Amino acid sequence: MCISGMVGTSAIVLSPRFQYVPSYVIYYNVESRTIRKVGIQGLEAFQGSRFYTYLNYVENVKFF
Repeated sequence: MCISGMVGTSAIVLSPRFQYVPSYVIYYNVESRTIRKVGIQGLEAFQGSRFYTYLNYVENVKFF
């Protein structure tokens, strides 16, 4: 597992170092000390492929 980032000031997001389909991330809330596993759907086209998890990524699709 590796730390992918933070959500707000109280939740750390963990993900497997190498993701495979089916995929998931884990939220750890530091204030309440709770863990929540969240599945990611819609990646069936990537079955058998390896990919990475990034938080707050926005791609610029503006045409010049």
